[in-house]
Amino acid sequence: MGFNAMMMTCLTLGYLVLGAFFGVSLLIFPITLAVRPFNRHLYFSYVSTVFGVYWYSSLYIIEHFNGTKVKLYGELPLASDSVLVLSNHKCDLDYTYLWSAIARVDPRRIGLFKAVLKEAIKYVPVFSWGLKASGFLFLSRTWETDRIHIKKWAQAMGRDKIPMYLVLYPEGTRYTERRKVKSDEIAKEKGMPLFESELLLPRTKGLVLLVQCISSYVTCILDMTIAYAKKDGTLLKGSEMGTSVLKKVASGQSPMATVHIHFKRHQMKDLPPEEDKLADWCQEAWRQKDTLLTTLARTGSFPSPLTNVSTPSRFSMLLAMAVFTTLVAIGIQLFITSSWFRWYVPSCRSLVCSLQSLPFYLWLKLPLWILQVSTDRECDSNHDCGYRFAPVVRGWE
Repeated sequence: MGFNAMMMTCLTLGYLVLGAFFGVSLLIFPITLAVRPFNRHLYFSYVSTVFGVYWYSSLYIIEHFNGTKVKLYGELPLASDSVLVLSNHKCDLDYTYLWSAIARVDPRRIGLFKAVLKEAIKYVPVFSWGLKASGFLFLSRTWETDRIHIKKWAQAMGRDKIPMYLVLYPEGTRYTERRKVKSDEIAKEKGMPLFESELLLPRTKGLVLLVQCISSYVTCILDMTIAYAKKDGTLLKGSEMGTSVLKKVASGQSPMATVHIHFKRHQMKDLPPEEDKLADWCQEAWRQKDTLLTTLARTGSFPSPLTNVSTPSRFSMLLAMAVFTTLVAIGIQLFITSSWFRWYVPSCRSLVCSLQSLPFYLWLKLPLWILQVSTDRECDSNHDCGYRFAPVVRGWE
């Protein structure tokens, strides 16, 4: 990597990482303390706006800086829809291309993006605060714990009918060749057909419970199938992307020349209410994904391309980047001129001192405590969370 490429990588990674760090700690956390306890609707509107500007500006790096084309197929959601997105999971940046799709529907709705994530991510300092503040759902993959947590989260989100683009990866993890072998073994044991393409067997129990919880305020399910192609049009295999995709994208050397995304829209009211039938519906959706991916590999295109969608301009993305950078700069200026900063910094004589100090520990843990207590208090008045659920059994599989 040459010097110019290294500098550009540092600049882009710096914007993505430091922007998220300072955006959360300076623009989100203070508002969490000041507004969330009193006006949840105003609070989530503010948070979605801040995240929307940041995520929209990041699309300049994801798309234009790397020269990546995004091709959409099928049917997009309506601008007024609150959506549950079910997607296959190819790489660590799958969700960023959902931002690209949302930007083509209505850029103002990018901030409504939320996802179901592993609980381990919740303990990453600062970054996890923002995800928690934005309403992301964290699961431990222990069914008895997750079942209760999903109910509480669903009631908290549904209480004020907060609109969202909630992303769930029913496969449970990113695709790898090793996981594909294990998935095929499970499918054989259950007498299910094997997928020809790079898909893993979906786990349906968590999906069924989540759908039952949010069906009163989420209007549709968006079945999303994503695949990546090289410059010559051949599909990228999961093994060719690995976990270093972000670094390659930040350096302008993204392996994805074209991103193919197919959407199929289902009205929530049309889904079967029975647990076993809903699980069967999900399995059938994955078999249809397999057919779509096989067709893409053979023809180079999904069916029903969308030709009338407008691509967001570079100028608008750069403008969003300038606005977000300005907001962060103002936040930094206010922070370093505050009396708290003048008191705290001299009190930490070394990095070791700061890491061992009680204020630093509280600085890491307090936001998660506040957000968790806020969510729990909203559900304490109704332990059943206002929903009826079908019987469940222990275990996720």
